[in-house]
Amino acid sequence: MQSDCYKNGYFNIQDIMASQERISCKFEIEIPNMGFLDSSSHDSNLKVGSKLDLPYWLIKAIYNEKFKFVNIDLPKWYKKFYHDILEADACVVDLRKMGPYYYDFGVLLLNLVETDIGLNIAKTLLSCFRSRFRRIMDLSAQTDHRDLYRAISKLDYTETEMYKAGQLDANGFIRWQRREFCKLLPSIIVTANKNKRKRTDSNGD
Repeated sequence: MQSDCYKNGYFNIQDIMASQERISCKFEIEIPNMGFLDSSSHDSNLKVGSKLDLPYWLIKAIYNEKFKFVNIDLPKWYKKFYHDILEADACVVDLRKMGPYYYDFGVLLLNLVETDIGLNIAKTLLSCFRSRFRRIMDLSAQTDHRDLYRAISKLDYTETEMYKAGQLDANGFIRWQRREFCKLLPSIIVTANKNKRKRTDSNGD
């Protein structure tokens, strides 16, 4: 299943970090001159049946949907068991434990799985995001810091950035309520004339 809604940013740190996440895979054919990928083998070729944990970007480079000479084992966080947990109550889940780039990596996985599996992952990601969105916005406006750190520590990268953006808006709104944006400051010319008069009065004395 190809993901057209998400395009990697070559110079985007978030995309780069997400593509570093590792996936377990098994090779179904022998790959010439790739034996160095398997640290337990001394052969120059990567043998049939070799099981490796490789970063997403490397698997994506060698993955071929038609020939399937490499099979991947979907990370457990994106399997049905955890789908059911998220569906039950996504707001209580420590998403960072499931991966610091849970959403980004999940979208990347859509490029490596069958359509039906990809649809389940996509639905879970969307449902999880919707369920947790209001909670994150509430956290960004919260002023009681006693339990705030614990709650923020359960957010993945995308959610943390969303929290920071919400916090900036909340702080801006508070400043607006306090009229901090409405304070009129004297112009440079007025200030200069005022200082000039002070010096003149001082010299006259």
